Amino acid sequence: FNQAKTNLLPTLNVDAGSGINTGRSIDPFTNAYVNEQVKFSRYGASSDLVLFNGLARRNNIRQNKQLYNAAEMDVEQAKDNIAIDITLAYLQALSNEDQLAQAERQAQLSFEQVNRLEKMNREGAISPYLLTDLKGQYANDQLAIINAKNNWQLSKIELFKLMNIPYDEKVQLQRMDSALIDMSQEQTASQIYGQAVDQLPMIKAATLRESGALYGWRSARGRLFPLLSFGASVNTNYSSAAGIKYAKQLDNNLFKSFSLNLSVPIFNGFFARNRIKLAELLHKNTTLIASTTKTRLQQSIEEAYAQLTAAKERYTTLQDQLDAYQESFRSATIRFNEGAINSVDYLTAKNNLDRSNINLINARYDYLLRKKIIDYYQGQSLR
Repeated sequence: FNQAKTNLLPTLNVDAGSGINTGRSIDPFTNAYVNEQVKFSRYGASSDLVLFNGLARRNNIRQNKQLYNAAEMDVEQAKDNIAIDITLAYLQALSNEDQLAQAERQAQLSFEQVNRLEKMNREGAISPYLLTDLKGQYANDQLAIINAKNNWQLSKIELFKLMNIPYDEKVQLQRMDSALIDMSQEQTASQIYGQAVDQLPMIKAATLRESGALYGWRSARGRLFPLLSFGASVNTNYSSAAGIKYAKQLDNNLFKSFSLNLSVPIFNGFFARNRIKLAELLHKNTTLIASTTKTRLQQSIEEAYAQLTAAKERYTTLQDQLDAYQESFRSATIRFNEGAINSVDYLTAKNNLDRSNINLINARYDYLLRKKIIDYYQGQSLR
């Protein structure tokens, strides 16, 4: 872009040369033939300024300005993509941390039952299989803790990797209050698209490149017009055959010229016209890319909106399921402690509650993830 702007400035070049002629040669001072050794020097400066070239250079400036702005939008989009990735990784780490806490609670319940049944078994008050069933369940719960802890650590490592900072296992992630989860969604997918298409950097970048390609086509067309330029030059020389002092000779031989030049392109192997065709194709291609980018954005928003709606319904349903299984497990615990049901029935109720808790955690963070994506489309900053 800067180069395109400076192309409007006039050119300025200086040249100098010095040498020796021997034998029969032309004296650069008198233009007469001499047959002797002649030392000579020449100095010159020239400048050229384009006055008109079909606005090719000015349209080239506009083209590069649009491309420069598009590149800035690419940077903003890259920042947004990183922010989204970090946000999603953060939510995943929180989800895994909650699942670890839930696995530990599940194991604690099993541990308490194993301790109770061990005392009863020593007194001969229960069948031994009840104790072994609960010990097996406790072992399963401990395996779940190991897996959950590993997933939690890996998700934190991935988060630090995306943030490009050294991993610190002592870092505590700020919790999110589940009571503050906003389940409302007032805008439709089409309304969200209307906001996104006006502000997302990737859409702006595509539009700017389309505009830049149009200026590029105009710049290529400008080369079909005549080129009008203004030129100026100054020259002088020195010859040892003149017998005049060096400085005085340079002053006497000073020559200046000014010119107004017109160049009319008539035929140049269709070079200019082929450049126009290529520029036209580029413009059509950028127009298609801009249109496709908007279409894909609309499709992405429709998909994200549908996923958000489903995540909301899934979270609500699982919350109702958890409430039901909590009551079922409470009842099963009382009856199991009283010896009214066997370990199979108790473990079935416990496993139902455990799965429901894990499913609800997944549903909660899946909804938050979907909500963050919609927030981004609505222009809410994630940085």
